[in-house]
Amino acid sequence: MPVRRICLLLLLLLTALPLTAHAQVYVSDQLEVAKRSGPSMQHRILRFVSSGTQLQQLDSSGDWTQVRDGQGREGWIETRHLMNEPSARQRLEAANRRVEAAEEAREEMAAQLAETREHADELAERVAALESERDRLEARLEDAREGLELADEHQRLQTTISDLQAEIRELEADKTALARQTQRDWFLAGAGVLLVGLILGLILPRIRWKRRRGWGDTL
Repeated sequence: MPVRRICLLLLLLLTALPLTAHAQVYVSDQLEVAKRSGPSMQHRILRFVSSGTQLQQLDSSGDWTQVRDGQGREGWIETRHLMNEPSARQRLEAANRRVEAAEEAREEMAAQLAETREHADELAERVAALESERDRLEARLEDAREGLELADEHQRLQTTISDLQAEIRELEADKTALARQTQRDWFLAGAGVLLVGLILGLILPRIRWKRRRGWGDTL
């Protein structure tokens, strides 16, 4: 996966937020709560909604809130069973998924860096071999200059040397480009690691605080 796509994935993971016409609410950390046909205990139960379910808030009446689920089914739930954000468990799971995605991206970048460095080493070996061949041919060319009988050999070797020098220049350019890419990839890999640390630093302390404060009360 290209480095730019990996970095874009990390940014999307951090910035993705639901966009809806109504406020989002979530069923609190209880196993199930009843959704009724009206805002009272006397209204019939339509169905039970599981903990962590995301709902759209439509209206409120006293201690009750009118909601709509993802399938468009409406009903009333006691407001005390609803929260304005996902439960601590859900946020922890989401944080873990983001961390895993960031770790996978970092590992892909590390593998790509290793492959780039291996390619750069191969190019360096090829350049060294070509330079050795060029030196050998230049020595032969020098010998050829000593005798007119080697004029044809002289021209052929001159052409070969010119071709080798052109190939060396091309390989040197590739080597320079790879070196720049390696430096850039290392910088992006470091940024990915820093981003993972930032995610953990921002999310996990809040989750621990919410867990100490809320899990014991709601479960």
